[in-house]
Amino acid sequence: DTMAAKPTCLIVASAAPGGVCAQSFLHSFTLCSSVFNLQTATPGGRAVDFVGVDESCARWVQDFSVKPYASPAKLESIDGSRYHALCIPDCPGALTDLAHSGSLARILTHFTSQHKPVCAVGQGVAALCCAVEEQGWAFRGQYDSLSLSASVEDAVHVVLDRHLVTGQNRQSTVPAVNNLIMLCNGRYVQPSPVYVTVEMLCRLVQISLSLCLSLQEMKQLGLSHTHPSLSTSSPPSPSLFLSPPTAKL
Repeated sequence: DTMAAKPTCLIVASAAPGGVCAQSFLHSFTLCSSVFNLQTATPGGRAVDFVGVDESCARWVQDFSVKPYASPAKLESIDGSRYHALCIPDCPGALTDLAHSGSLARILTHFTSQHKPVCAVGQGVAALCCAVEEQGWAFRGQYDSLSLSASVEDAVHVVLDRHLVTGQNRQSTVPAVNNLIMLCNGRYVQPSPVYVTVEMLCRLVQISLSLCLSLQEMKQLGLSHTHPSLSTSSPPSPSLFLSPPTAKL
């Protein structure tokens, strides 16, 4: 049997100048690539412009920029039904383009209607504002809270509300994306079947019979802490021949 294909995840990013936090995108892409087949998409398919590139991620950003998969697809051409999960990293440019994107609104409406996992981090949460339909905002009434504030501004703060995961800031990217992965695993990984053999079934019957006999003997003899088979005045209990001593079950 061939292994089932990986589920697919769509990473949506802003195409605005300085529109995507490098650290948040790095963690989102790295974590998701180990679990999903990935597709990145931006409005118009324009290249991602990273902000906040420092020594810890400069090499990764440089290597990523020359990879074939670094060229994003056009958000306008994305069919949401082809994807199992959606991730929006911390995008300072989201207010400029994603928050008003009709294409992203169409994708998000599909995801909410099908209860597919969605993750948005930091300023990428603003992208969810585009999901307005005839009945109002697609997330209104279905999700009670977004991770927009915590006791400390730069603290890690993640909210999981059914199929929506939101992280307060770029520092919350890793736990937020890990929650997205766990949601998708719970939705798409099939549990291994459990097979019960005739021998196992017979053994279970023996154990059950042993317990019944032991409890019945204890009740008849008025004993609560001593197994009747251990009494010197009583013959060995049949339960000893059916299963290990009750204390070991």
